Amino acid sequence: MKKYWIGFLFLFFIASASAEKFFQDDPVWKDRDQLPIAKPREIEISQIYDLSYNTFKNPDVKKDNGAENVNTLGEVPDSSWFTNRSEHFPSMDEILKGANKGTGPDMTGRWTIVHAKTQGITPGFTIQDQRGDTYFIKFDPLKNPQLATSAEIICTKFFYAFGYNVPEK
Repeated sequence: MKKYWIGFLFLFFIASASAEKFFQDDPVWKDRDQLPIAKPREIEISQIYDLSYNTFKNPDVKKDNGAENVNTLGEVPDSSWFTNRSEHFPSMDEILKGANKGTGPDMTGRWTIVHAKTQGITPGFTIQDQRGDTYFIKFDPLKNPQLATSAEIICTKFFYAFGYNVPEK
């Protein structure tokens, strides 16, 4: 009988030594990624330098170390850019509503144009309404009404369902 206990203890210690190690706070469900960072500054890069550097340089071969920003269970914790919906997957009505929580810009007062959209082929601008809320407004090409905006709205509904924090539409 004593031999069996020694064998059992030996197997127990072997199994516990090879078991996955967890910290006391595991699994982490909230990523505290909202630490303040310095505002990035814009730098102008010569297009000739960029072309020659990326054409003739020896590409760095990076080793795949797996996914970052996951907890010990392999799931992505809640963060400033993601909400883990594994506990409660949204219903169809919640997916159709998406991230929309507000009513949009105040239509009773004046809007102040903060700055214009400078990239892309369609016009747009950022406004601030009477309440002080900021909104980005953009338009579809005249020849293709609802082309870009409808695709963006559909994609934000999918990405909201996947867990990404998306802008209101």
